[in-house]
Amino acid sequence: MVIDNLDLFLSKNRISKLAWEQSNLSWEELKAIGSEHESRIPNLEATASLLANTVQRNDAVHSVRWRVKDTGHLLAKIVRKRAEGNEKYANISIGTYDAIVTDLIGIRALHLFKSDFEVIHEVIKNLFLLEEDPVAYVRAGDDDQFSEQLRSMGYLVKPHPSGYRSIHYVIATQPLKKKIFVELQVRTIFEEGWSEIDHIVRYPNYSNDEMLIYLLTIFNRMAGSADEMGGFVKILAAEQTEVKERMLGVIKERDESLAKVDSLLAQLEGRKGDDSSNEKIKQLKKEVNKIKAVTAPVTTQMSAKSALNLLRLLGTPGEAFSWDKALSAIETQRKLDDIASRAAKNLVILKSPTSPDGSAAG
Repeated sequence: MVIDNLDLFLSKNRISKLAWEQSNLSWEELKAIGSEHESRIPNLEATASLLANTVQRNDAVHSVRWRVKDTGHLLAKIVRKRAEGNEKYANISIGTYDAIVTDLIGIRALHLFKSDFEVIHEVIKNLFLLEEDPVAYVRAGDDDQFSEQLRSMGYLVKPHPSGYRSIHYVIATQPLKKKIFVELQVRTIFEEGWSEIDHIVRYPNYSNDEMLIYLLTIFNRMAGSADEMGGFVKILAAEQTEVKERMLGVIKERDESLAKVDSLLAQLEGRKGDDSSNEKIKQLKKEVNKIKAVTAPVTTQMSAKSALNLLRLLGTPGEAFSWDKALSAIETQRKLDDIASRAAKNLVILKSPTSPDGSAAG
């Protein structure tokens, strides 16, 4: 609802008399914009709900929030922008305000893992008309490689003064006669949590308390580290699944090789051989029994790369890591291949009319 009293409006929105004078606005003109916006809120809410549901269908999106700009906040924004001398707002009026203020509808898409934004980006580009180049806000000290990746994807990369990561799109839609502009923000759940707390703590009183700012900065870094840790855990989980599948493959190949060796041994035992052949069969059986006694590891270990990434994330000096169990399994497979090869050679020798030294086979 539009406030009908200028002094009450300025007090409620913490706008000084000086800022109001610098805005060079007419109170009647400002109220007219407010009344027009009020009348359009039901249609804006319907549009916002439709767009939010569309964004939510993306599997990479965890949850979606939306809002239609409060009338008082809209009018306060117009006053502040005019007082700051923002050229875009110089000729704002009841007929132009909805084309100038591009966040009358705000939608926020939240995702779990930092890398999910890439999938969401492609979906947004395919679904919506982008009115402006998307902006990626980063925090000071963010990885330069990450910023370069953002630029290569078409983002304008800007350090955010409050230090949070978020991606902003301005999209256009036209469900009715008038085109509607929507600000769509994409960020992780951790960034959302921090920014909401920061907003609640600082915004009501525009607090510049040094202790508050210091603690919120620490909290900001913790949110950033949580994002990095979430991405690390996701990569590690995928890596462990891959390693486990490879291990199970090794076990399967081992069992298949053992079955072949057992078959070869059975064929060899079915033939009468000389003492030398019988001794070789015994040796083969002994080797096979050793292999059967070996249990190939199914548990997984993190790779050296993942371990180093984790150590880097935690600020710990890098250390050497090895895949002892994996190498053991590979060595076991090599032994199996060697045994199978020797058994095959012995079978060929026993099947041949004569042995390599020219004597008759038994």
